[in-house]
Amino acid sequence: MTRLVQSGIIGYTNEGKGWRRYYLRGGALSKAVEIFASQAGIIVSQRLELIDEHWGRENPRLVLELPENDRPPLTIGVVDHRPIAPESEENILSQWMGDFGLLGERPGKEIKADSISVRLFELLLSRDAPLSLDEAAEILGGQKARIGRILERFRSSGMVERVPRTDRLSVALWNAMTAQHQRRGEDWMLKRWFPENLKRQTTIKTTHGSEKR
Repeated sequence: MTRLVQSGIIGYTNEGKGWRRYYLRGGALSKAVEIFASQAGIIVSQRLELIDEHWGRENPRLVLELPENDRPPLTIGVVDHRPIAPESEENILSQWMGDFGLLGERPGKEIKADSISVRLFELLLSRDAPLSLDEAAEILGGQKARIGRILERFRSSGMVERVPRTDRLSVALWNAMTAQHQRRGEDWMLKRWFPENLKRQTTIKTTHGSEKR
């Protein structure tokens, strides 16, 4: 009931002696949802003004060569503005991220102003080119697995999307080859890795050729 009251869908009156009578705002569910949607829209519009102060990209949206096919379920929070406590380690941006769900249900240390989640979001706001996990790990000094989990939280909010980095394809292939060489050795690369990939490419070309005929 507390969450429904906070959302603005339900109101209450004090009946005395600690008793409360709850009711749908507007007298009907449809009207209560309409009030909630209007209030949420105003709050989101006001709070998105903060992003303008941190926005440093010249291109508002990138051209997607391949669309996403595994978009996660949308998870977003809507919380009204409130002052930051003097003893708090958060700042206005980290508070904003926590309120909108970019830090998860339990932000913990990620709510700190200098957390890797906040620095990663600041980097995305100021960067025109897409950001790969390798680049993020190098710039921020974090582990790729952790950065990947953070970016998945960002994707759930609908504010970040995943795109193929075709411009880094050669780098990714070279890193993969180097890692396999260090892990398995030269003999494995010559006898297994190259023949298997060559066979796979030949199969793809043959399949495409059959389709054309």
